[in-house]
Amino acid sequence: MMNNRYVNNGHAKQRAILKRADKQVVHITCSCLGSLVFVSEISDEKRLRASGMISKSFFVSILKRCKIVLIVSFLWFLATMVFVVLNREKAVDHETAVEYFEKQVIAVQTGFYYNSSVFYPDNTIVLLFFGDIKLNSTGFACVTGNETISTNTTARIRSVAAKTAICRWTTYILTCPSVMNPSNFHLTIHNLPSNITIPLELPSRKPRGIVACYAPMFYEQRWQVVTMIHELNAGFGVDFQVHYVQSVVGEVMELLDPMVKQGLLELRGLDIPDYGIELTRKLGYNPAQATEARHQVMALQDCYFRYRESAEFIMISDPDDLFLPHKGDNLYDEFSYWKNMAPTASAWTFSRNFSYIATTSRLETFSVADTLNSIYLTERSEVGKSVYNPKYAETPWIHWPGLNNTPTFVVPYGESYGVHLKYNYDEPPMKTNYTKNIAKVVDVTRFENHTFIDYNIAKATITDLADPSLEYAEWITVCRNRIHRLYQIPVLMTYPKMCTTVTSCSLPDRNVNCTVAVRSYKTKCTQDQRICAMLPDTVLSNFVKRSNGCAWGITMPSVAKN
Repeated sequence: MMNNRYVNNGHAKQRAILKRADKQVVHITCSCLGSLVFVSEISDEKRLRASGMISKSFFVSILKRCKIVLIVSFLWFLATMVFVVLNREKAVDHETAVEYFEKQVIAVQTGFYYNSSVFYPDNTIVLLFFGDIKLNSTGFACVTGNETISTNTTARIRSVAAKTAICRWTTYILTCPSVMNPSNFHLTIHNLPSNITIPLELPSRKPRGIVACYAPMFYEQRWQVVTMIHELNAGFGVDFQVHYVQSVVGEVMELLDPMVKQGLLELRGLDIPDYGIELTRKLGYNPAQATEARHQVMALQDCYFRYRESAEFIMISDPDDLFLPHKGDNLYDEFSYWKNMAPTASAWTFSRNFSYIATTSRLETFSVADTLNSIYLTERSEVGKSVYNPKYAETPWIHWPGLNNTPTFVVPYGESYGVHLKYNYDEPPMKTNYTKNIAKVVDVTRFENHTFIDYNIAKATITDLADPSLEYAEWITVCRNRIHRLYQIPVLMTYPKMCTTVTSCSLPDRNVNCTVAVRSYKTKCTQDQRICAMLPDTVLSNFVKRSNGCAWGITMPSVAKN
């Protein structure tokens, strides 16, 4: 029989161990969601847990230490659930649900025919369009024909980049084989007797070293930013620049017109239309407010596919981003250097150094050379931008390829980088012990006595340019920052989230002149309405001038509907 004194002594030892465990084990961190992270354990506690002998006081101690956090977390969860219940989506009956998933609605941007390509097989059709994030991409077919033959081939549909669940109106790419030199292209569903005719364009094939595609102008008032980037990139050897325009204040386009006439720059309209209340009700959201980055992704696709057969390199950046030639006299030398290092890369990604730049608010005192020499670079690195290799990158995205056949090459930070420019108006350059002037990094003497725009003529003829006091730029920055901050808050507190686009915010009217891109659309459907496509009436948007400020959602009347 076991000695009672031994048993009592054993229990006493265990109690002593458990007491120490309660003090030493429960070193925990209580996160804002009440999760418990144990940072230390002792072997005695592990042994006791394994034997099933664990003190109740151990758990009590955890609850006492975290009770405030647990209570707050429970109330947080409860409040969120009440919000969700009160704001839940309306129930969808079976008939409506079937209609939603079986009837595909798309908005066509551009169709291209490639008789040959550096990326695609000969005789390939590419269609760029918008569609719902839940688009059923199976069953689509392409019907192409010429004078002698007609074919029906399966279409391949993909999102041009990773889908953003919060942005429900997505940019898609459709590819399919075609007959040689098709005279017509029709979109349909396999085994359907009817189809939708879609016009096709041919891509540019003029040989160019570098083509630059930019984020589109949207409520753009920063004429200094836009002018500087086009002057500098042309001076650094970019052959052709393409800038899409949704809306721009004053006479910025007139200011840039000399570069257009020299064949250095193209300004293309990018409309953000309102397709009407009927589609908004059907989808449950307004497509213009559910497209990532105010249609920027589509603008980049349109530019890239329009010039991918023309350019050896395609730069994609914002107007306040500047690539620098560290490895030669110009950007072609720079990009060729990295292409020799990684010839099969789909893109070469350059980090960006945050930098300061000072300029004037008035055209009368504006100088490209003075503004350029005011740039001071910091050591603060930001998310990079990419230069694309059309042979291996299928689609671009804002920072790197969306679809690609080979990996990207990240340029070593110490060897080359670009700059992200923070403009200051009517203030001296920002200089500290931690900044260095751009003249110490690259040769800028070429800009001292040469510009592509004659600013003496511009000063005599251009009278309507925005002053920095106009709030558009500030509103856009505030809107973007607010939306992005929502994504830093735990999910339970942000239901529902807004799409990451400035059109999600309210931008008030202002009594300024603004040029806005608009187009009219017609709606075409198959006979059973399995597919309905909104087709633009013209390849290029029309520009209209408004005296009450910039706007989006302006659509010219449809010319046809069936």
